[in-house]
Amino acid sequence: MPLNRNRRYTDDEVSQILRIALDDGGAHGATRDGLSLDELVDVAGETGIDAASIRQAAERLDSVEVQSRGPGLFGVRGFTEMERTVEGEITDDTWDDVVQEVRSSFGVSGGETQALGKTREWQYGSELTRLHMSFKPENGRTKICSRFSAYAVPFMAYFMPTLIGAALIFKKIGPAVGSSYGWSGPLTVGFGFLLLLGMWAVIRTLLASWYKNSVRQMKSALDRAENEIGSEAVSAPVVTHHATEEEIVSRVSQAE
Repeated sequence: MPLNRNRRYTDDEVSQILRIALDDGGAHGATRDGLSLDELVDVAGETGIDAASIRQAAERLDSVEVQSRGPGLFGVRGFTEMERTVEGEITDDTWDDVVQEVRSSFGVSGGETQALGKTREWQYGSELTRLHMSFKPENGRTKICSRFSAYAVPFMAYFMPTLIGAALIFKKIGPAVGSSYGWSGPLTVGFGFLLLLGMWAVIRTLLASWYKNSVRQMKSALDRAENEIGSEAVSAPVVTHHATEEEIVSRVSQAE
């Protein structure tokens, strides 16, 4: 079927066309191994896309934040993980500063630190909640993984208040209100259940707010750690070797 050269393709269609062309081994020597950055710049240039935009997009892709979450219960996820790769390698000199930035982000002090080869780890928490961050330097970059676990929080937040609340509602509050209004037994029980549902709604709202704040703290910790590692990479001194007089004389003699 002949193609309509005036047809306008959507972004999704453009992505599909390029993907099919790459899989088939299209122009510019493309193979299933993909394209290099220079090849991407060449292809983009033919379509009018600025080379700087392609390079910025590639940098964003390399440092993209990967996020995964466990099953949710009452507005709280069992665990949340974030992963980010940043420019610069974490070192012994920057480790203490990074830990301090992470602690400040979560509003805590202390925690356990350890080193496994070049990888450094920090964790803080109890049986209810636990924070864990790892920093793995490699090839001029650092991979940061952050994990927040809160499996027991929803259960504890609902279990104890429900026991206490149910005892108060069905033993004291419900009967007192029912007798004052002359309600029958079933109506009093129904009123008690409504109060219990209202209490659950308040707990869920508070838990969801607490969980969202914890996620914001995780992102803040990643940002502050990235800034600390990146600033060290930018400010790292350039070591220059200055030849001695003896070395200069030796090189001149060899040249002659």
